[in-house]
Amino acid sequence: MTQSHLNAPAGALITTLPDPTELPAAITVARRMLATFSTVDHGDRTAVDHAHSALAESLRILVRAIDRTAREQQYAAANETADQPAAEPVGPGCGAPATARIEGYSARDGRAHGSLDRVVYACVEHTAQARADWLDDLLPYSMPVAGTAVCGQHYDHRAMGGGQ
Repeated sequence: MTQSHLNAPAGALITTLPDPTELPAAITVARRMLATFSTVDHGDRTAVDHAHSALAESLRILVRAIDRTAREQQYAAANETADQPAAEPVGPGCGAPATARIEGYSARDGRAHGSLDRVVYACVEHTAQARADWLDDLLPYSMPVAGTAVCGQHYDHRAMGGGQ
């Protein structure tokens, strides 16, 4: 694919461009667009339109690359766990890949979420049970899992060594 380059002399072409869905290339494009169009003469309507279009396009490329990277990571994680035997849970739970990390907080210094005391991981089927039963009456806060935990894994910050 050939394309003219913003900073290249008129008529110059670049014959090898990185795939714009690759995150490093998208970051480079976004940085160049920010550097080039961060200051614009707002009295020049054409310059403003050009800057807006360039920045919008670089943001679109960046979002597409981030989206692709996230999908690739999810695919890799799914295939990694598919090739491995099911992990044994460390506590209650089924050992399936976890989809939720539930943190248990106790009140401290007048704040409801004052101290992180326990973390449990749960699959879709056990998330409600984990929030209700696995936190020892601590205030729950749920978020998606960013890793390879399994349903039933836990870490108790109150116990020496995590209570595993």
